[in-house]
Amino acid sequence: MTSTPLTVWDEPTADAMARDFFSNGWMRALPAAGTTLLVGTVVRMRSVHRDEFDGPLFAEPGEDVWAQPCWQDPETFDDESLAELNAEYPEDADEDETAAQANARIQAQHDAKVAILDGYAAHIGLGPVRTNEDVLRLLVAAGALHLDGELISPMHPMPGTDDVFPISDEERAALADLRAMDM
Repeated sequence: MTSTPLTVWDEPTADAMARDFFSNGWMRALPAAGTTLLVGTVVRMRSVHRDEFDGPLFAEPGEDVWAQPCWQDPETFDDESLAELNAEYPEDADEDETAAQANARIQAQHDAKVAILDGYAAHIGLGPVRTNEDVLRLLVAAGALHLDGELISPMHPMPGTDDVFPISDEERAALADLRAMDM
């Protein structure tokens, strides 16, 4: 598959790229900052200057948005907030799980996701993914985005995570389900 960087595109192309973003595994693989970079580029229908991401990536005035952490700390619960969550979503509730256990489970899931993305980065010769700049470099090296000086553009067609990274059988099955739904 040969991809081309786009500088200007139309709505049908943006729609196709947005579907590719979901069905090709990028939403599942990336921290929120990576999702913001890909979607924020695709929906603008033009190349995006790096400075345009200051707001979407939550930089405070004077802060270097690209040096900011790309991973958000996982949400934690106390006993009261966990009980409220369980009451709101009883079908997902584990009444025997304490807040400390839930927090440990959530942290372990977060750590596993970070480790998977770090493995993907290592596979293409990059270091750990910790900052917004790291995510941008990963997306460029993986062929999902193109960087021309300060301008960021999507690559079209956008490769799937399974085209670039050594994904697990479980992830491959999840991607097959997404593609079957034409997401």
